[in-house]
Amino acid sequence: MEFARVASLRGHKVSLYEKDGKVGGQLLLAAIPPHKEEIAHLNQYLSATVRGLGVNVEVNRQVTPESVERLKADAVVIATGSTPGTPTFPGSMGEMYFWPKTC
Repeated sequence: MEFARVASLRGHKVSLYEKDGKVGGQLLLAAIPPHKEEIAHLNQYLSATVRGLGVNVEVNRQVTPESVERLKADAVVIATGSTPGTPTFPGSMGEMYFWPKTC
């Protein structure tokens, strides 16, 4: 959404397609844990801003190579999202870890 916002501000005609029912991707998940509710405000801000700038936002629409060709766009930006990572430092998997080991 940030790319759509900036491109629109720079005068481009922008369309944003989201395969799910809501825009926001990882921001939606990041706002779920306790005390992280304010993250949802960023998603709300970006969503309202891009719509206010005239960005065409379509949800429940998966883009295919054929649909991209039909658009005849000057440029296409593919934002595939991200996958949450699992940290791999000692103790990150729930095991007891004491450092430094002095015995």
